[in-house]
Amino acid sequence: MLRVMKPLPKRRRLADDVDLALREAMAAGRFGEYLPGEVRLAELFGVSRVTLRLALAALVKEGVIAPNRGRRTRILAAPAGTAGPARTGRILFLSPSRLHELAPGVLLVQDLLRSAMEERDLKLDHLACHAFTQASANAQLEKLVLAERADVYLLHQAPTHVQAWFAERRLPAIAVGTPVSGGDLPGVHTDLRATARHAVRHLRAAGHAPGRIGMLVPDIDLPDNRTVIDGFLEGGGIGSMVIRHPGDPEELHRWMAPGKALRQKPTAIICAWPGPTLALLGTLAFREGKRVPESLSLMCLYDDPAFGMLVPSVTRYRRDPARYVAILTRLIEKAVKGAPDTGSKTLIPQLIKGETVGPPPA
Repeated sequence: MLRVMKPLPKRRRLADDVDLALREAMAAGRFGEYLPGEVRLAELFGVSRVTLRLALAALVKEGVIAPNRGRRTRILAAPAGTAGPARTGRILFLSPSRLHELAPGVLLVQDLLRSAMEERDLKLDHLACHAFTQASANAQLEKLVLAERADVYLLHQAPTHVQAWFAERRLPAIAVGTPVSGGDLPGVHTDLRATARHAVRHLRAAGHAPGRIGMLVPDIDLPDNRTVIDGFLEGGGIGSMVIRHPGDPEELHRWMAPGKALRQKPTAIICAWPGPTLALLGTLAFREGKRVPESLSLMCLYDDPAFGMLVPSVTRYRRDPARYVAILTRLIEKAVKGAPDTGSKTLIPQLIKGETVGPPPA
């Protein structure tokens, strides 16, 4: 006797899952009036653009969204059967750098903050914002806040015009990093100006002449970099000893290979960030056969987990990341409730005396 087999359950397509995820995100008010571009959406959902387009096609057919060639896709209506809350449950960390380009200290702060947000049923996302490095970026910022809705925007290393744009529109935003003159946003930062000033004076106390102390800083016009240079000059440093390097990590390694950082023959160098510090140590040890601090004294304005494991250990400045995140979390909680704090909270870093500072070579 022939047995009739049950039909196999219909396999769910990946595009169906993306369709559902898009509907839920739109219902929650995640995107505002417009969807992000295809590249960004595919990155958010971890799918190919082919799969994404299948999901978008279903929404177009239903009349939920309307594509417009050369422009953002407009959201016409909430998907059937959904009614989203006013809040998104999302905290967006905007930075001029991509995630893998951030300094380890910033990544540590993000990890701690992400855990703190999860405890409060909030989600922390990171987005590289190229508008931060452009003189005029109003149009880009308008598109960004329409496509990337959030309960609070964290502005990392945002220049004056970007902070002013968010403040004028009364958007819930917090400045993370160096404050700017005229900035009206709440924020939390470490005093990089005072840190750089202290580093110069520390080296001068060790016997280094002001004209022989170099300042290694990325060749990118951002508030943090400008503030570091200002502090260096206030501490007695010389403008001609400010040594600018490319911001990309790969370019930095190629740039340092010929020993360009030492072309002005300083007896001591202050590095603004950990990456160049590690690259400089490698250049001296492996390519030039020189020892620190006998050939050169070295300081870094930020801490890095690797510094304490190196021999010699690097002289650097440390901020308490847990305290930083605690302050930032309180500011976020107030902003989410619609009662933002005012003014900036300043943290003073602690000098960790490593073994890379000594008297100048005879």
